[in-house]
Amino acid sequence: MRPLVAELKKDFDVWFDEYELKLGDSLRGKIDAGLRACDYGIVVLSPSFFAKKWTVEELNGLFALEDANAKLILPIWHNVDVTVVRNFSPMLAGRRAALSSKGIQQIVEEIRISVGASGRTHEILVPNRGLQAFRNLVGKISSWQLDEKILRSTKGVRLFERSIKRIGELIWGQLQADQEKRHLFRFEDRGIYFVIYGPFHIFLVVSAQNGFANTVREAEILVRIYRDKSMDGVRGEEEELERTVWTITCMSEDSIGFRKKGDSVVISEEDLASFILERFCLQIADRLNQINNH
Repeated sequence: MRPLVAELKKDFDVWFDEYELKLGDSLRGKIDAGLRACDYGIVVLSPSFFAKKWTVEELNGLFALEDANAKLILPIWHNVDVTVVRNFSPMLAGRRAALSSKGIQQIVEEIRISVGASGRTHEILVPNRGLQAFRNLVGKISSWQLDEKILRSTKGVRLFERSIKRIGELIWGQLQADQEKRHLFRFEDRGIYFVIYGPFHIFLVVSAQNGFANTVREAEILVRIYRDKSMDGVRGEEEELERTVWTITCMSEDSIGFRKKGDSVVISEEDLASFILERFCLQIADRLNQINNH
């Protein structure tokens, strides 16, 4: 943490317990005071984090300070994957997170973008609102410039196409993990979209829309789950069970993230694949429940 804190101190005033606690201080009282003073809390999710009770209590304190319009928690994943985080907190697993493997400079840049994109006018940990308003603006402009540069280029098109392919591979890989049940699913790669057929006539379609040969600035990913009712004797009819639309944004010059339409949280392609797989499995389970209840 120390190198990260040192780097953040170049742009932000940071409350860090190792720096702020003095001999004789009340640990609980100082931490509570620090949490109340914060506009954001950077939480490093690691195996040691999940093993300690007091770190989880600090995280719960940050959750308690959040509201529907203010997301305070900025997660960093260190030596953990989405499965570990989801087992601890599905809600936390769905949040955009920085990865320690990318290095401190990339983490700091992602924090700057997250703080700027939040739209809040408070400074990260101190009440210098004018300065932070300026930093927020700089962060938004930087994020917009990156999107304009990458997404309006053939490189952006390639990144977008690669992400769709990668999402399909991630989902299919999980469905093929159980050798005894892999025969229940069938994968079809149709170029700019893919289809996965599951049991009980449920199938998944993930496709791109609003993309062009040299720009994906307005591109979206459309996720749809259907039930083929023709298999139940209803000729030529497909029932759409659910759909979600995801817009895209640059997480760096070499990777894009996804934002559920109408939401502000940006997630990685790994997280989007996990979300899609979860919804697909839940729809299959719901159909099985309906069959069992008849």
